[in-house]
Amino acid sequence: MGGYVDVDYLGESNMDTAVFATDWLVGMALPQTRNDEREVVATSACMRGDDCGDCCGCGACANICPKNCIKMIPDDEGFLYPEIDELLAEFHRQDFTTFLVSNGMYWEKLGSLENEPTQLYVSLDAPNEKVYKELCNPQINDAWSNLNKTLELMNSFDSRTAIRITSVKGKNMINTDEYAKLINKANPKFVEVKAYMFVGSSRKRLSLDNMPSHQEVRDFAQEIADKTGRELTKESEVSRVVLLE
Repeated sequence: MGGYVDVDYLGESNMDTAVFATDWLVGMALPQTRNDEREVVATSACMRGDDCGDCCGCGACANICPKNCIKMIPDDEGFLYPEIDELLAEFHRQDFTTFLVSNGMYWEKLGSLENEPTQLYVSLDAPNEKVYKELCNPQINDAWSNLNKTLELMNSFDSRTAIRITSVKGKNMINTDEYAKLINKANPKFVEVKAYMFVGSSRKRLSLDNMPSHQEVRDFAQEIADKTGRELTKESEVSRVVLLE
């Protein structure tokens, strides 16, 4: 794989946080940031190790990166791929903190990282395979198995780890016993439980009725906390999000 990153431009920046949205770019929109915000959002689709069959080499991740952090370079066969490991290393060399966000599909790549992020986030949006397939509609084979392998791997990371659960009313706010087993397997430092928001392409298959209230998210999170031996430590009512530790 011939991925390479070039972040020389960042040497002129006063920003000190890098956030990576990995695994997919479909429908992604980068947030608008003010000049005084100390954050850069970098994207990389290549969490695939040596298996880049799902990457089309379109260069979207490089084109959309606001700081020109990602460079696309051909591999031995002439195909273009980005690379996440070198990007993490370069940001850390420049004293950035990094947050790597994954849907857990490419556990082999996570397991082979030589440079861990400051914090690893993994999305867990279903308590079992049936709900996962109905809600997440995975487009790759063995998606549920891959996610579980990622959860098992999380416990081996030295960096901070977090599981994020997007709560969709009427869809996945059920079976907290099963959520608890998955969370205990991963043993993350944080569990973030937040409400689904009726925005973006999700509006094509979900409705406003699928947005839970903050109290519903809180009650759901408290059930998970009770079954995992965690405590509800922080919450934001306006954002409909709860943090468990």
